[in-house]
Amino acid sequence: MCFNQPDFEQPVCFFRGWSRQAALAALAALMLGLAAAGALAGQLPRLPALDFWLALAPIQIAPLLAVLIVARQRLPAGERVSAFELSSKGLKAIFRILPKAFLFCIGLHFAASAVVIATAMTLMFFGYEPSPMPILEMLLESPTVLLAVSVIVGAVIIAPFSEEILFRLVLFDALRPAGEKRAAVMTAAIFAVVHGSLLHIPALFFLGLVLQRLRLRSGSLWHPILAHMLFNGLTFLYLGLMLLFHEDALS
Repeated sequence: MCFNQPDFEQPVCFFRGWSRQAALAALAALMLGLAAAGALAGQLPRLPALDFWLALAPIQIAPLLAVLIVARQRLPAGERVSAFELSSKGLKAIFRILPKAFLFCIGLHFAASAVVIATAMTLMFFGYEPSPMPILEMLLESPTVLLAVSVIVGAVIIAPFSEEILFRLVLFDALRPAGEKRAAVMTAAIFAVVHGSLLHIPALFFLGLVLQRLRLRSGSLWHPILAHMLFNGLTFLYLGLMLLFHEDALS
């Protein structure tokens, strides 16, 4: 499936296998994973690191299903890689733009933070007390070393891969026949809602649109993955600094 892009001389081609059936299967896996995680949370011991992995697991199940769908198809190895837009050429390209990407993500993080502040003020104006994302709440309440390592591995490394495969690739391409703008809006909205925080929905929706734009402009999934990693890394870096300064102030 090929589409003309203004920034490329040649049409950008996408894997044909991401059908609406595959997207529905991935969404069903996501919903079932969320339900299972909610059920298990009440049965297992209350450990912050375990709660974190239970919260993170559902979003990892759906991309795994997408990987299995491609693996079952008898495709050459190169075409399987192209199905996920994760070529070695694209990987080398992101290393060349790493400094620019870091500065871009700092600006993106400030923009998203401004959206969060505006959302918090709006919610408080209407009498609603905003609460942070469950993962951020865990870190604030129980800042253990095991939880910190889990967040670095899960939220900064694993989640950007799985979420970009699910939202920016599988769901977007399945919805693409309805129009790129509609597909981008719908996938960004789903991406924002599944993170489970009313306060952060507008900011995550904005982030989802930016990440989708990065994928379309580059023709590679490596660019939004890198931006997602840097964004999450900056988020938890800022949170770690806040906790550090808070402890110093109390001591």
